[in-house]
Amino acid sequence: VEEAQTAAAILGRNYPDSQWYADSYKLLQSGGIEPRENPRSWISRAGAKLIGAYPMLVQLSIRDIVLIERLDLDFEAGLSVLTGETGAGKSILLDSLSLALGGRGDGGLVRHGEDKGQVTAVFDVAGQHPARLMLRDNGIDDDGDLIFRRIQSADGRTRASINDQPVSVQMMRQ
Repeated sequence: VEEAQTAAAILGRNYPDSQWYADSYKLLQSGGIEPRENPRSWISRAGAKLIGAYPMLVQLSIRDIVLIERLDLDFEAGLSVLTGETGAGKSILLDSLSLALGGRGDGGLVRHGEDKGQVTAVFDVAGQHPARLMLRDNGIDDDGDLIFRRIQSADGRTRASINDQPVSVQMMRQ
């Protein structure tokens, strides 16, 4: 148990009662990871298994949202940190991601002088992840990465799609 707690803490989650903790402990056990091994190796192996178990943001594209005309960010496995001075735009990135995932839209998010703004978030999701199952149940193609796209019009209207298929904002939130 101490080793699983250590792995959870090192990987950024130290919540013993959480589902994440339970999943990490099960993965440690199922992978035959012996706590007496070199700590770096079993923690690395546990981390690699856990990364595959949870969705990962691999790309964020923003067009004409607030001050951003065009921005494309690619993320790799591991920890990504957003840093910058006050007013640098960190909150705009997070608000844009929230919009792509079904967060509240508003015409005021569209960059001044533009008719619409768009946010696209691409996720690498394991094959049997509940999000893929939900998409299949709703007749939405789930091959490859999952692409969440939200188009926000300056007049307040919004359109949402997953893998280029129209969906309700409510479905995006699930």
